[in-house]
Amino acid sequence: MPNLSRRNFLKVAGFATTAAVASRLLQVADTVAAQEQVHLVLGAYVFGNLPDVFKKLVGDYTAKNPNLTVDFEFADYSSFIDKLTTEIAAGTEPDVAMLIPDSLPKYYAQNLLLDLENYLKGAKVDQTQWFDHAWEGLQFGTDQHHYAVPLTFDACVLWYNKNLFDAAGAKYPDDTWDYAKLVAAAQALTKSSGGTTSQWGLGIGWEPWYQFMEMFGVKPWDAQNFQKSAFDSAAVIDVIQKCADFYVKYKTTPVEPPNSGLAVNGADTQFMAGNMAMLLGGTWNTQTYLDPSSGIKDFGYDNAYVPLGTGKKEPHTVGQPNVFVVFKNTKHPQEAWKLLNELVISENGQNTLAPAVEIPALRSAAEGTYKKDWLSKLGHPDVQVVTMNKYTDNVQFGLLDENTWMVEVDNQLDAVWKGADVATTCKSIAAKLTSLLDDAKKKYAK
Repeated sequence: MPNLSRRNFLKVAGFATTAAVASRLLQVADTVAAQEQVHLVLGAYVFGNLPDVFKKLVGDYTAKNPNLTVDFEFADYSSFIDKLTTEIAAGTEPDVAMLIPDSLPKYYAQNLLLDLENYLKGAKVDQTQWFDHAWEGLQFGTDQHHYAVPLTFDACVLWYNKNLFDAAGAKYPDDTWDYAKLVAAAQALTKSSGGTTSQWGLGIGWEPWYQFMEMFGVKPWDAQNFQKSAFDSAAVIDVIQKCADFYVKYKTTPVEPPNSGLAVNGADTQFMAGNMAMLLGGTWNTQTYLDPSSGIKDFGYDNAYVPLGTGKKEPHTVGQPNVFVVFKNTKHPQEAWKLLNELVISENGQNTLAPAVEIPALRSAAEGTYKKDWLSKLGHPDVQVVTMNKYTDNVQFGLLDENTWMVEVDNQLDAVWKGADVATTCKSIAAKLTSLLDDAKKKYAK
């Protein structure tokens, strides 16, 4: 190899120096780009101490990711949905949001949701480790990709006041209970005199009609992604009559304010007051009842499986997940997914955020942290987990959100709980729901 002249050496050295400087500049530019500030907005309906849990978990995450800032949009459920509707119309929806699945078909039809399928595959999420129904109905399109992920799942159980059972010398509910035993116990545990009831045998919390439908194995709609109301079917009319009998015929059950199924008052509150022997209500009451400062302190209580429908061999009830989505308009889909993954999919999220809402959708978190912190304080700590594993169907949802179709059902059935004709009312409900669905199809369906 010939010797390099001084001139040629300087040429090579100069090129090498220039290249090295350029390389370092590129590295600096890459670092600056990598540390570019990313701002996300997270929206959620909240209650209790949930805002503090959100802020703590997100704060821990952003401390490890200093280029990320997160603002929160919190409100109660109805206010949050109203605000979100306004934001969607203006194109200013949050990057990440917590929802219940009822709004998903409508949002998917409007092309508002980010397809999460590849993100889930990249994260290697094993859905077999989660409650099966928690993931149900979160897929859309011919390819059935996921557009939402579950944080929690819930179900309905039979809560009972042990003190009132003991005072009456009655046996506690067990897994042999069916509809007939529920009727007999409700009658035996109701105390009335002179038209005034001092003790109710049975309260029915969230959506009495839906709980009874699932108990007897019938549905309000023809399919999960509903196309036609089934309220005018003979099977539904029969079940609504069985439910109405507790209010009208047996007089064991208080009529709640209209739409109490979607509100925070009603039978749940009355059970806490101690003058109600049993409550068909949600697993979401667990933390409320067990809260060390504001929960039930004046009487013993427990949970049992919902009673068997007539002729049924297993109990059956209804539930649904709380889910998270990423809206498609986000400027930072990768960062939004990473935040969602930390809050929802990760074991940390399932053991931290989920228990502040209700029961984690990941079985190991439900059977571990949640059972230890909450369910272990109940006499039958396995009832809720087994119910969600084996005995729970998902709430049906389609192009009508719950605040539209369930409120319509509640409004009309309020008259039935006070004595109106069941068959006539159910047929009216079916006609109204089908009409509302037809309007929604024209507006949203692809």
